[in-house]
Amino acid sequence: MKPSQIVMCVIAVGALALACVELAHLMDTGTCASGGPYVSAHPCPAGTGARIGLLVGAIFVYVIALIFSGQGMFLYGLLFVVLSAVFIRGAVTDDDFAAAGWIVGVVFAVMGIVPLFLAIRGWFSHDDEQARERPGGLAAYTQVAMAPAPAASLAVPAPVMATAASDDHLDRLEQLADLHARGVLTDAEFAAEKARILRGGRRRGRS
Repeated sequence: MKPSQIVMCVIAVGALALACVELAHLMDTGTCASGGPYVSAHPCPAGTGARIGLLVGAIFVYVIALIFSGQGMFLYGLLFVVLSAVFIRGAVTDDDFAAAGWIVGVVFAVMGIVPLFLAIRGWFSHDDEQARERPGGLAAYTQVAMAPAPAASLAVPAPVMATAASDDHLDRLEQLADLHARGVLTDAEFAAEKARILRGGRRRGRS
């Protein structure tokens, strides 16, 4: 990972932590209202507006850092897993928020665990470099794989063919000599078969 990407990941984690803190405070505050001609039964505590601004700003910074970090899948999964924990916390601490908190928390957990698992598994796989170089590396690989092979590379050079034929003749002659030495072939049979093999080799050589 490049240094700039590491910095972006650190910024993303810090922004996510700030967003979660502010979201938890706002969930603890609950529904409130301040200002206007009416008197609210539950006025907003001082600094509520600033907390909302910090929450929105932290999420914006997180998205920007996610885009430029090179670890989009991991940070995407981390976002939903952490938000799931915040909502489940709210469901546990506030009975009025329990139903909504559990529903949103479970949904966010499912949305985050899968990409988080895939990202972490990719760190320990052999194709991690290919995953980080996408889409450029993948496109280049596809172009090379789909390109037709040069015509010259498909032709077998004549010296290679001649060498292969010579090796084949030598193997056959060695087998023939072994059979003759063991008495399987007579002298006449050995001479006739040897001449036939040598004639075949000369014909190939002239062609």
